[in-house]
Amino acid sequence: MTSPTLSPELILRDLAATWTNLGKEGPGVLRACSMTLLAVNDAGEDLSAMLETLAALMPEHPARAIVIRIGPNQPLAARVTAQCWMPFGQRREICSEQIEITASEDSLEDVASVISPLTAPDLPVMLWCRSPRVSENSAFSRLTALADKVVLDSASWRDAKAAIRYIAAMAAAHGVRVADLSWTRLTRWREILSQMFENRQHAARLPQTSRVRVVYGDGREAEARYMGAWVVDALAAASVPVELSLEPDAGAPAGHLALVELSGAGFRVELARQQQRLVIRVDALSHCASLPHATDCVLLREELGIVREDPIFERTLASAARL
Repeated sequence: MTSPTLSPELILRDLAATWTNLGKEGPGVLRACSMTLLAVNDAGEDLSAMLETLAALMPEHPARAIVIRIGPNQPLAARVTAQCWMPFGQRREICSEQIEITASEDSLEDVASVISPLTAPDLPVMLWCRSPRVSENSAFSRLTALADKVVLDSASWRDAKAAIRYIAAMAAAHGVRVADLSWTRLTRWREILSQMFENRQHAARLPQTSRVRVVYGDGREAEARYMGAWVVDALAAASVPVELSLEPDAGAPAGHLALVELSGAGFRVELARQQQRLVIRVDALSHCASLPHATDCVLLREELGIVREDPIFERTLASAARL
């Protein structure tokens, strides 16, 4: 359907018709919805990759997915479909709803007005947007006002410092919970570093730390800033002041954090990426841990599972914005 002023009522009618038609196929169709997931796809982004990610998320986070496709001179239009899957060992299909809305950047405010009545009642609303251009559009705040949580990716910005400060300002100005996939990519690094200092001998040597060094490849400055801020904050809480160094390395794999090092008098801890492994060294001893590639699906699955406040990220975001 297409119209200058797209009607939410018509979209809801098409949703009802979709479920009626699915019901005619037999009694083995179960409707599932745990949230509304708004996904913004900007012109030039890979739409098929986004749709594949959403489809992969549905079994664990079934949602009314509303895909907003922003393109030049796009008229407001909508299409309703259903995403269905059959859990292993069962004979009933589970289905969730998907609404695709096309619009131009100038009509973003109109899109927000259309979407508001379409959100699933009494369920959380998550907003995922990778596009800096759309995120910085003044009308984007109309979409964030609908959301309980906004998921962005500072790795998509050219200026990592500006991106982090923009995300911090968005959280402060709109009072909305935000997430940054650059932070989510660090979960494995943070888990392993924290586990190391569960060892009492290592923890006892923490006061010897005087320097933190983070090395990163092209496109991962935001991750380095988050990692550095998180480590410095954690050491400050233990009354251990340190000097932080963030170092780009043209020889490091592009799109990856390369190394995190804590060092001081007679003490050195290092986490270094080697392909899909993380090599952990404490002084002369070393061992390895797996470091699988974090796809958008893996990262979003983690963030969609965090529906409440994330105080550790909020503190780190504020600290990283001040670096």
